[in-house]
Parts: sequence; structure tokens; C-alpha cells
Amino acid sequence: MLKAIIVEDEPTAQEVLTDLLSIYVKDKIEVVGSCSTIENAVELLFKRTEIQLIFLDIQLGEGRSGFELFKYLSPEKHTVIFTTAFEKHAVQALKLNAIDYLVKPIHFPDLILAVNKAIETLKFKANSAYLETIYHELKNHNLDLKFNKLAVLKGEEYIFIPFSRINYLEGDGNYTKIFTLDGDTFQTPKTLKTYEEILPKELFYRIHKSHLINLNCIKKYNRIDGNLVYLQNNICLSVSKRNAENFLRIIQSGVIDSN
Repeated sequence: MLKAIIVEDEPTAQEVLTDLLSIYVKDKIEVVGSCSTIENAVELLFKRTEIQLIFLDIQLGEGRSGFELFKYLSPEKHTVIFTTAFEKHAVQALKLNAIDYLVKPIHFPDLILAVNKAIETLKFKANSAYLETIYHELKNHNLDLKFNKLAVLKGEEYIFIPFSRINYLEGDGNYTKIFTLDGDTFQTPKTLKTYEEILPKELFYRIHKSHLINLNCIKKYNRIDGNLVYLQNNICLSVSKRNAENFLRIIQSGVIDSN
């Protein structure tokens, strides 16, 4: 039986979908939680690692988009069924091979078909190119990924660090330390390469095998005395010779904010 969550900001819509699932596919789906925000959904996904299926509202409150959740999903493990109040022609571009959608008000025959499709997708792991395809679709349709925070486990809870508050990251084998502009340090059991792939490339750059920096935190760069870059909080780091030329080209492009 698949474990599922519902990400929906309207309580009534949450209740309706929960009731439909319990009536028509109770032998296939178990709803283990409901969330009204992206942050709550990310936290629940980290805590309940058995979750495989997400019923995801496209348009959440305060102008948020359900697409923000995608960077925290695993292509081998998760699949998504979108829920939306839009007319079908408006979401036709979102109907991909590994994804289905339900138009509100949800009709139970559509729900049953979508659930069966999700089960088959997970069963045969047909969504190997899942995230790559989604991001391609988002780019083509100018849909914005607004979720700009990093989830870090501290004790029994997850701390959400805005990308803009990260000064730099330091790798040490299979661990990474995250240093924030507020002076906090978080150690995580992930490699620096993992964060290099997660964090937006237009904002973060790997200057050395051990350091990934926030480009917006650069104060100055000294090419003469050892390729040294100076960040906020009086941090001085070395840019490797291998990366120096490309790093110089990036900072000369003029895309870095001068704060």
C-alpha cells in the first residue's frame, strides 16, 4: 500500500480529497499526513521516508507554487498527482508521462485512474528522468521555483535557511559545514558535491574542492596575492588555480549584487 501526503492550503479541499481516497482507493493508498505549506511538506517528507505519492496543489496561498516542492523530491522514489482549480486546457502542458493531474472538483473516476497510473509509475520506476523533465517544462512555461531555502536537520527538527543567508559551505569528506551570515554553523552528513548540485548555480560557486561560496557575499577578490576571495563576516578563502580563470569570468560578468 502506497503512503501518500496531501499538500493543499484549503482545509475543505484537504478533507474532500482525504474522503475520496478513503472511499475509492482505501486498499491502495494510505494518507499519512496533510500539509498547507511547502515548508511543512518538506519537513514531513524528511520525517516519513516511506512516502511515495504526493497530491500537490499547483496554486498555494500567498502566491506560492506547488512546483517549489520538486527540488526536494527523489526521482526514484516519489511521484506526484497535481490538483488544480484551472480548466484542463490550462494545465495540459503539465501532463507528462510520469505525472497526472486532477481538476477540482475532483471526480472519483479520474481519481482512480490517476492513482493507478501513479502505482504503475512507481512499480516500474518509469520516472527516471522525472525531475529533469519537470524543470524543462517549468522553464518552457516560465513557471517560477520560489522556494529558496535549505532544509537542515538540527536535533529533532529541521531548520530552513534562506539561500541569501548562507555565506559559504565547507566540505570535509562526507560532511559539510554551512556557515550563515548570522554567525550560525550547521554540520550535515552530506558531501559538498551534493550541495553544489542542490543550490542554484547562478548564486553559488565552488571556488575550491573544500569551499562553495555565495557569490552575493563577496566583498573583494585579490588575484595578486594567492587568488583570495573575501566574504562577509571577515572570511578569507582561497580560489584554486584550476577554478581561478572561470571564477574571474563569472565575477566580471556583472551579475553579482553589490551589497
